[in-house]
Amino acid sequence: MKKDDLLQKALSGAISEDELIKGCYLLPVHEAIDLIKNYGFVKSGGQITAYFKGLNEKYPKLVGDLKERLNKEQELETSSKKD
Repeated sequence: MKKDDLLQKALSGAISEDELIKGCYLLPVHEAIDLIKNYGFVKSGGQITAYFKGLNEKYPKLVGDLKERLNKEQELETSSKKD
């Protein structure tokens, strides 16, 4: 599934949570986080914090993987600024 299709489905709520999780592994980390935010906002009726807490409980591996990818990206940005 293409990135734009994933985002469109997330915004409309027409994607399953399993598809969302799979999509997060295919996208760059910032785009994956945005995808989760958009999906969570729609599915939770704006209660995004509650959605994120539930997501962390249901998919701790995903959350850990996203954190790790985000940290690596930040480390790369920091090291490239030093050069």
